[in-house]
Amino acid sequence: AEQSIQKQTQSVKDLNSGWSILVSDEQQLKSVKNSLNYISLDLERLYVESELFLRTPDIALPQEVPVYIALPYIMRKKDHGKVKKLIQIARDRKEIAGILIRNQEEYELLSEEHFDGQIISDAGVYIWNRESLNFWSDKLHALTCPHELNKREWQNLFSEHNVEKNVY
Repeated sequence: AEQSIQKQTQSVKDLNSGWSILVSDEQQLKSVKNSLNYISLDLERLYVESELFLRTPDIALPQEVPVYIALPYIMRKKDHGKVKKLIQIARDRKEIAGILIRNQEEYELLSEEHFDGQIISDAGVYIWNRESLNFWSDKLHALTCPHELNKREWQNLFSEHNVEKNVY
């Protein structure tokens, strides 16, 4: 499974190439899809909140950009069934490139289920020092910088990794 995840690396200096967008509802998804037809958004990834897939598993997705299912921020034991359903949706739909995890428990469940798509961490996974970076760097397709790090800290820590930084 880990062999199928092709890890990308690039310097922090080269990260000016593209955007990722998170959509939380169907109207936002529709707006992004329409925008792709009319303007050039240098869009690398589209994250779609998991609730949209749970409500409408066959929801229409854009073909022009890799789509990732954004798992819930908190996963309790009672939520395992929902997350397993989302894993199956990701496996069944070719336009879904992978999953955005928001905590370590979600990674563990993806590993138990032998998920072989791309896995990307959210800022809440807290990769904030070299030890945590070493732990996660061979497990994830891309990393997201935690909100707590300042520019100097994230540049020093992520100098040779594919990293995203959230912009609000």
